[in-house]
Amino acid sequence: MTSPSQQPAVLVPYDAAGYPMLPATEAPAYVIRITRPATTPPPAAPHGKHRTRTVLALVLVALLVTAAAARCAGAGPTESPDAIVRGFFAALTARDGDQLTTYVACRGNPLCTGSGLTAGYQPPSDPRVLPTPPGTTERDKNRRTITVQYTVGGTTSTESIQMLRTRRGLLGHAWAIAAPPGTELDLRSNAHPRLRLAGIDVAARPIGDHDTATTLIGGPLDARPGPQPATFWAPPGLYTITAPGDQLYAPLETALAVAGGTDGPTTTTFTPTIRPDVLAQTERQIRDVINTCADQRTLKPDLNPAPATPNICPFHADTAYAITDTPTWAVDNYPRIALDVTDSDLVAVRTLEPGIATVTYRWTTDIVEPRRWNTATNTEQFAVAGYVELDHGTITWRP
Repeated sequence: MTSPSQQPAVLVPYDAAGYPMLPATEAPAYVIRITRPATTPPPAAPHGKHRTRTVLALVLVALLVTAAAARCAGAGPTESPDAIVRGFFAALTARDGDQLTTYVACRGNPLCTGSGLTAGYQPPSDPRVLPTPPGTTERDKNRRTITVQYTVGGTTSTESIQMLRTRRGLLGHAWAIAAPPGTELDLRSNAHPRLRLAGIDVAARPIGDHDTATTLIGGPLDARPGPQPATFWAPPGLYTITAPGDQLYAPLETALAVAGGTDGPTTTTFTPTIRPDVLAQTERQIRDVINTCADQRTLKPDLNPAPATPNICPFHADTAYAITDTPTWAVDNYPRIALDVTDSDLVAVRTLEPGIATVTYRWTTDIVEPRRWNTATNTEQFAVAGYVELDHGTITWRP
């Protein structure tokens, strides 16, 4: 038995025998145990070839997603300004008008088509991009000047091409030709309303037309059917220009060199060539009129004596005598003429050497018979003028 001095120093009551009196405890709670069914363990990670295929598939998907995102954002490599200019001249060398639309906004221009440069066109030879001089700096990072040198028709030209960098998408950019090399063509002809330039048909503007024309680089100039109007952009090269002839004019065939670039439209006027036989036909018609006038027995021949009508006879004689008898004309020399094409599309007749006609008549101062007659002779120089036209397919001289 434990003595009181040996009792533990805790706040627990003890009974008379010296044993601790523990408090009554509650009955333990009833515990329900739920037994889970056994589950299948997860499959083991793939090994060997299966794992390799899975990794490759994930990498491929990641690359495709990255490429698509870059394309949408406009990121990625872009052509340099030099490469774009070289590509432009490569398209000219290939005579590929369709390919020009890749480098120049010229859709709608008749030369920027599959047939525009395939015939009647010689591209520039030996095109090359000249190196940028040392120390040259661009004030605008989005602009650059590319200097090119090329040869057209045996003549070497140097031209500066302005390049412009624009944003492409969210992150990228692209260089483009801001002002394409070449020139604006303004083709004019009164005799040939339609011209064939390289592989296209164009409508020539009248020579006297002073209206401002819209230059075509991209977009149609004329919505009407038929050939395109003649003011449009043309790239460097040597162009063959042709036009059919008729009874008055010989066919046209000439060459036009486009090189070096110009600040404004290049106006080219095509003067037609008169057929050689037109002069002979005109001279014959003029002589017929002169002979008919000389057959008239009057000092002032007139083939159309009606009032208010022009007198087409080129010669006449004046006399100081009131009384004369019937005169007689003789043509000593016919005039020598030339034909000139005017700006108004007329073939003008110009006298190079005047003709000579002699009139012989008698005169008197006696009023009553018998009269005393005296013989007089006058020599007259004369010129002819007028124009020549094609009247229903016939060469016709209009005095």
